[in-house]
Amino acid sequence: MIFRQLFDRETCTYTYLLADERTREAVLIDPVLEHVERDCGARPARLG
Repeated sequence: MIFRQLFDRETCTYTYLLADERTREAVLIDPVLEHVERDCGARPARLG
């Protein structure tokens, strides 16, 4: 499992990325609306 915590300084909130290393399926938890496109680009392969 891959777990990443992404912090948004402007709103002082966290978004969490959980992903399965084997299947490459991922989910964003509590995304900041203004950063959804950016965070969707933060695929586990890039973060690994």
